[in-house]
Amino acid sequence: FWNFAQNSAAGSVNKFTSWTKLRKYKFLLPPRDQQAEIAELLWAMDDNIEKEIELLKSLRILIKATRKKHFQTKQGDSYSLGNLAEIRAGIGFPLKYQGRLNNEIMFFKVGDMNSEKNRRYMNDSNNTITKTELKKLKGKIHKKGTLIFPKVGAAIATEKKRILSVDAVVDNNIMGVTPFDESVIQPDYLLEFFKTISLTSISNAGVVPSLNAQIVKNIKIYLPLEEIVKNYLVKINAMIELLEKTYEKINRSKTLKKSIINEIFSS
Repeated sequence: FWNFAQNSAAGSVNKFTSWTKLRKYKFLLPPRDQQAEIAELLWAMDDNIEKEIELLKSLRILIKATRKKHFQTKQGDSYSLGNLAEIRAGIGFPLKYQGRLNNEIMFFKVGDMNSEKNRRYMNDSNNTITKTELKKLKGKIHKKGTLIFPKVGAAIATEKKRILSVDAVVDNNIMGVTPFDESVIQPDYLLEFFKTISLTSISNAGVVPSLNAQIVKNIKIYLPLEEIVKNYLVKINAMIELLEKTYEKINRSKTLKKSIINEIFSS
């Protein structure tokens, strides 16, 4: 129906349609004795989706509170992030190299963080380059386990933080934080720490907000005993896993409902 309404609309900037056009929309109408059964089924699916959404909201609140409590405790010794990790931005990515797949090296842009496949770990890229091209660009690989986030413009306010699941290259709108020694600070723990930091609040103010390596190097982090870190990650990862499963369940339920509606009403 929505597609029909859009396709029958007039105007360019402020589109509009009319009843005269909408009245021509055709759809299959089930027999009256089946309509109540179908409505009951769809309402039940809506009810189930709403319950899952409420669970999702509760899990997000719980995860946020758990993070806040853990990192506000400030257990262990204090370090500047620059003493624990290499911090550097990516490289420019000329248009002529973009849009190609199946080369040796993944090249991530800020937009790749929006992919459903890259919700926590960067697994999927719309761009790849060869080793020869990387040399031409005078670029340097960011190692697997590097934490990345936007470093310039409005993208900073999205507060997206991800971990590279493979050695990869990132563009110059991204900052990478690579632990010197993962036995000292694990990528997952680093990500958890950054989940408590507002990138917007630490960025340089201006017409175009930005983050530089020095700002990130000066961030203070406390590292508790290994056993405390391990217990925290086990607990928080269990919550995140349940969150992801709930999210996937909601998407499956919405897809199933849409499929059922299409089956019932499409001519």
